[in-house]
Amino acid sequence: MSGVIPTMSTEDYAKACATLGVPVAATWDDIRSAYRDLVKVWHPDRFGDDTRLREKAQRQLAIINEAYEYLRISVDPAGSADAAPSPSVPWRRPSGPPPKGPSKEPSYKTLWLGWLLIVILVVAGIVAINNYKSDPPNTANPATMTISTVPESQSELSVTEPTPLLCESVDRPPSSVELGGRHRGGLGKLSVSNGTDYDAVAVLTESDVPRRAIYIRNGETGIMTSIPRGRYQLRFQLGLNWQTDRRFCELKGTSEFLEEFEFDETELGSSIEYSTYEVTLHPVLAGTARTHAIPAGEFELPPL
Repeated sequence: MSGVIPTMSTEDYAKACATLGVPVAATWDDIRSAYRDLVKVWHPDRFGDDTRLREKAQRQLAIINEAYEYLRISVDPAGSADAAPSPSVPWRRPSGPPPKGPSKEPSYKTLWLGWLLIVILVVAGIVAINNYKSDPPNTANPATMTISTVPESQSELSVTEPTPLLCESVDRPPSSVELGGRHRGGLGKLSVSNGTDYDAVAVLTESDVPRRAIYIRNGETGIMTSIPRGRYQLRFQLGLNWQTDRRFCELKGTSEFLEEFEFDETELGSSIEYSTYEVTLHPVLAGTARTHAIPAGEFELPPL
């Protein structure tokens, strides 16, 4: 069919063509092809369970169908190129607001319930944090244990100690440097993470006798290896300006872990399972170990 040019051009006919995206002089085959393409694009079934898009597609498809129906009865598909729109069949694009779907505006009841839920979650979070601090869970593994420090009070890491008036200026030892003790011969391993603002010295004692000691700079981790079997107590001291006589010039606190560390070795066929501990000197949420402050005089280093 050749181009359809209406002898009585009307605004309605032009609007209907524009809705289908075809020119006024389009053939009937072009009109029908454009209509079929638009139906495929806007068919509601293409949008699955998305209610909003399905409703939008239904509204758009209603407009397309009305435009196509006007063109269909205005143009005789079997006629000549002079077929024209019928003035007796006016077409008007649907006016007014589109059909309303489910309201998306939250009601005052919904807003109130939302705020109530937020308050409940905040309170539950505070209670959970307090529970962790008062009764931390025990997640120890027989072979490997991670221990996070949970001081009973803020003062346990900041015990005021006498500060010497005169201090030597010496270089800080690197982390993991041994400060004394020859107690070796096992497979045990101790990793000490220092997240405080001060340097630290960690000492392993056995029956109150200092066996091994290492230095840990602030923000770093020190490692002690070759620890023999046994039950040990871990003590640590925080301070600044390490001196040649093996002490801090500015002492910030002295503490001890409440629980002992048991290092063991077990033969399993061709291999040996041994104890490894990872310890933090700074408070950690949901930690598994507690410390308490001790007098600085109880903190002794093993002999060199």
